[in-house]
Amino acid sequence: MRLFFCIAFASTIGADLFAWGLKGHRIVARIAEHQLSEKSRAWVQELLANESLPRIANEPDHWRSNPAWNCAATFHYTSVDDGEIYSVNNAAVASDIVPALVYFEKILRQKEAPHERRIVALKWLVHLIGDLHQPLHVGRTCDKGGNTIDVLWFGKKTNLHKVWDSQMLNDSDLSYSEYAEFLNTQAKQPLAEIAKGSYSDWADEAPIVRADVYLCFGKDGCCAAGKNCPNDHNSFGACESDTPFLPSLGYAYTEKQRALVERQLLRGGIRLASILNSIAAGEESASAKLMRQIGDLDKKNGNRIEQCFDAALKKN
Repeated sequence: MRLFFCIAFASTIGADLFAWGLKGHRIVARIAEHQLSEKSRAWVQELLANESLPRIANEPDHWRSNPAWNCAATFHYTSVDDGEIYSVNNAAVASDIVPALVYFEKILRQKEAPHERRIVALKWLVHLIGDLHQPLHVGRTCDKGGNTIDVLWFGKKTNLHKVWDSQMLNDSDLSYSEYAEFLNTQAKQPLAEIAKGSYSDWADEAPIVRADVYLCFGKDGCCAAGKNCPNDHNSFGACESDTPFLPSLGYAYTEKQRALVERQLLRGGIRLASILNSIAAGEESASAKLMRQIGDLDKKNGNRIEQCFDAALKKN
């Protein structure tokens, strides 16, 4: 099921399907910068020289235009269907976002790895943590992560995935740095609690947080004119059938989803900082067990993430 999703989703990826868009990835990276330890800050600066985390956060999306990185299309997402949990065995076959994150963290922990290789690995890690926290980049197989759910966004036809990738955040008046500053003051849980867990644990959060993405109310004006949508109808994009109406999303939908958007951006930034802090300190990763599991699978199947990474670096 997951392998089908990855193949089908890959066929839909184009220039617009960038998780969180430019602003969202920069927000995640900027939040992380605020949470870096002094040791981690120095380590990042040593790797990136004059660049910052927000500046490099979108590079893996820009690489989509480079044929050398075509093999990396599946790195950006995975599928966890409603009622399921993340499967490491299937991920190893599909080369999805979780084994990609495991691999890039592994490279960053290798002090003997070439400097340029570690820089590219850091760019991927920063970007993919953002992707992992966009609810539709850990999507349902049946709608290809919301790509097949047609909606109107302020009267213009698009799809649900694009709304969540960029359109909601791009309509914000705040710059990415202003948004990050605001969110850094909003954390209600202790940061250590938010940072707990492995990459697969965070993927397993998706079916829980994702449910609200498919909700709107007719009384809020979410039905397009001429379509059948009773006022009490509050869900769309059901997997078992076509949506009986065309959702018309705008201010009401944005306001209903704002808390979830901000929670995911904040979690992504805090968790990214936690990972970078543990690498710089030489502490064991929260994903250490996951690394061993995927490492064992790599011995049997070969590491497709590494094969792609090596081939792309040779071509550039």
